[in-house]
Amino acid sequence: MIPLLALALVLLLGTQVLAQVRYKDSEGTMHWVNSLNDVPQEYRPGAVGRPVQPTKPSSTLDEWEMKAREIDRQRELDQQKAERQAEQDAAARRARQEGQRIADEQYRLGLDQQRGLQQAAQERQAAWSRAAEACREVGRQTDSRFDAYVSGQTSAQMIGAPRANFSFGKCMRDAGFDVQ
Repeated sequence: MIPLLALALVLLLGTQVLAQVRYKDSEGTMHWVNSLNDVPQEYRPGAVGRPVQPTKPSSTLDEWEMKAREIDRQRELDQQKAERQAEQDAAARRARQEGQRIADEQYRLGLDQQRGLQQAAQERQAAWSRAAEACREVGRQTDSRFDAYVSGQTSAQMIGAPRANFSFGKCMRDAGFDVQ
């Protein structure tokens, strides 16, 4: 019980040390406060003491306020930097997508061109074969024993008299094909 009373006394005295203005209310209870403004109006005439000054000097408050402002300023700068980085990332992503789109389009065009070239080559080969068939008949009109057959993409083997070979070759040149 004594330790408890000692603790209560220390707390009470500690409170009184911090409070410098005291007053007694209508019930006779003593109160301790930091300034006359804390005393109710009806008890101010009986209040005794002097007000306590703030415990932290204003320069310390200014330092804390400056630090807080600097932290806020740094947060704003970091936010702006993050936003700029996000914009740059988005622009880079759009550029990569556009580059990929162009590459895909060029690839498709290349495939289309390649298909077109292959188709043109096939059509030219078919036209060459048709011309060789037609010119074979011209060569047979000159020599009934004449024969020609396709031996490559642009070559033909001829069997027959030189005059029939000449007629076949001339017919092929007139059709726009060289015979090798």
